[in-house]
Amino acid sequence: MAENTAVSQTLTQLSGDAVDDVAANLRYVITKQTPSDTIYFEILDNTTGVITTTNNPLNYEDTDSVILHVKVCDAGGATGCLSSTALVYVCVTDVNELAPTFVQVKIMAKLI
Repeated sequence: MAENTAVSQTLTQLSGDAVDDVAANLRYVITKQTPSDTIYFEILDNTTGVITTTNNPLNYEDTDSVILHVKVCDAGGATGCLSSTALVYVCVTDVNELAPTFVQVKIMAKLI
């Protein structure tokens, strides 16, 4: 994902599967983000599994990757919630943010 990606842009949609009757009641959550000093991604609706960007912009110069620890949990029933975990690796790509500048603002030349 490119650095400075706009807020609420979709990174991916998680997809879980349950072979029993509670498959329609899956819930998704991000349990940890690394690095953990800034939250870059979130799941706004835990039933969809859609991971989106937060209002904290990605900055390649600060971090070139983010690891998300995600969990899917079923409705459980009599046995309680059953869950599974996975990792989502996000590579942050650098964007050319600065235009080149001249060292000298004024250049004089004389044609002969």
